[in-house]
Amino acid sequence: MIFSQGVMFSDGNPSLELSGRSVQACNEINCPISSKSQPLKASIPFCSTHNLLHLRSAKDKLIISQIITAANYEYGFYHIFHLDGTYQLEVKLTGILNTYPLHPSEKAAPYGTEVARRVTAHNHQHIFSLRIDSEIDGPNNTVVQCDAVAADDPVGSSGNYYGNAFYSKKSPLRTSKQGAAEYCHETNRTWDIVNSNVVHLAAKEPVSYKIVSRESPPLLAKPGSIVWKRAGFARKTLWVTPYRDYELFPAGNYIRGDPDMPVMRR
Repeated sequence: MIFSQGVMFSDGNPSLELSGRSVQACNEINCPISSKSQPLKASIPFCSTHNLLHLRSAKDKLIISQIITAANYEYGFYHIFHLDGTYQLEVKLTGILNTYPLHPSEKAAPYGTEVARRVTAHNHQHIFSLRIDSEIDGPNNTVVQCDAVAADDPVGSSGNYYGNAFYSKKSPLRTSKQGAAEYCHETNRTWDIVNSNVVHLAAKEPVSYKIVSRESPPLLAKPGSIVWKRAGFARKTLWVTPYRDYELFPAGNYIRGDPDMPVMRR
């Protein structure tokens, strides 16, 4: 699988490739997915002199961590590769609060917190976009939406005698309109990337990878607002679209200074 940050595993050899002007690093690590020590080559976007790449391995996972300094913030991206094939992304935030002075007639609440006398830190969201170009045992992949739902059969019936039957309702996303999907807490919604042409040896079901994205609060800016116009990618939890070589960044190539400017994709 190739993710928007560029993490890719192929034939057991780990590599990290990220877009943008980069610096090269080469370290010898004891890779937990291999029986021997392998060189790991990595390139990271050169955002500032504080941009760091740290590699460490444990008995059960490989962690590739990257620190990016953006204005007053420092973002920590932790790409975690588990032995069972799971890829997990953790994002942590540190740095300095984004603050501004309060006029004597102003109050910080309810849209901010007064962190010092006449100084407020306003409420805002940090939203990240992750792209996945999947090839699960080949290029013919389908995304299936999975919802845990109660059985339709009534209590006492032969199909649901005790009333506790439930199942995973699977809905293939066949168009881009269907692919604009929202997370649903009530059904513990997930998405499977499935290759129906290849059957898993043990499960006897088509092979697949599951996308789990539970920490997905909606975009809180109202429709028509400047933020809503600039961050179109954040209006949905998941977008499933046909593959195009020139569409690399779901959030667009550049930050949109003008909210009415069309999104330029590459």
